[in-house]
Amino acid sequence: MKKITLLLASCTTTLFFCSAQAAIPVQFQNGTATFTSTCDGGGSIHLSPDEAVDGNFNSVDADGLNGWGIAATCLQGVDDTTAQTSVWETTNDLTANFLNFTMYFNHPDSGHLLGRFRFSVTKDDRATFADGLDSGGDVSANWTELKNPVVIGPSGMSFKTLPDNSVLVGGVIPTIGTYSIIYEGPVSDITGVRLEALEDPSLPYSGPGLSPKNGNFVLTEMTLDTSTDIAINKAWITPTKTKQGEYVNVFAQIFGSPDKISEVVFMLGSNQLTTLSDPENDGIWSGRYQVVEDFGYKSATKIYVKNLTGKIIAKWPGFTVTK
Repeated sequence: MKKITLLLASCTTTLFFCSAQAAIPVQFQNGTATFTSTCDGGGSIHLSPDEAVDGNFNSVDADGLNGWGIAATCLQGVDDTTAQTSVWETTNDLTANFLNFTMYFNHPDSGHLLGRFRFSVTKDDRATFADGLDSGGDVSANWTELKNPVVIGPSGMSFKTLPDNSVLVGGVIPTIGTYSIIYEGPVSDITGVRLEALEDPSLPYSGPGLSPKNGNFVLTEMTLDTSTDIAINKAWITPTKTKQGEYVNVFAQIFGSPDKISEVVFMLGSNQLTTLSDPENDGIWSGRYQVVEDFGYKSATKIYVKNLTGKIIAKWPGFTVTK
């Protein structure tokens, strides 16, 4: 029988998850896209990339649907979408140890979520990109693709990072949903963010969206945070060595207000292993996990803390599983 060793990485002051900080929302301006829908199947609408960062989380606004979508005709039963890109300038130069994007898909018609996407950042002068056009806009810049995302979404969905740093979505598609995408930095002097909506043959009508009717999506709102007022101070596992089929106990000491926490999960890759709880309300969260055979060699496991909207607000990266 193979032995499983769980190694705990130490916390250092240079890592963002070791100290509590106040949440810092990033402000955007000059939303610009290669294409934006102007139809809803029964008349004209006004969508725009600016609507996706205006703080309105409702599916509709004063002029109809709210957010950024890319259907060309809004007809059903046809391939009505192609790969499109939207970019935004940050109002101030951004320097951060991690980036936590949250995308909200609240369109009332089922399945209008993104099926494949990729985030990038730039340090270019703001005067050289993002001209504010909803369609045919200037999205060219010296973009750096963000790598190794951690994605949390609705129950039953799956998220696979492809070699080109894009994320491919699968599994059970809900009516509406929220994705939380976290990237470790550091990044510095960031002036803009790019979101690419990409096609894939596994998606309805090749996507980029998950709508079963035409491959569309509507991004109702997108936010970006760079720090959190919830932090994992330390985490540990007992015993540190065990065999397949046996159990380990997972612990995490979490600083911050517990009423801001919806869930603490112990994960391997994108698969949730167990949920931790704090029965004594003393900040020590714990859970029990049965070791199984399908651990990859030196597969990284992590602990994530999610807030009341499902956004990842703290992470502990320190467990490595070896056979």
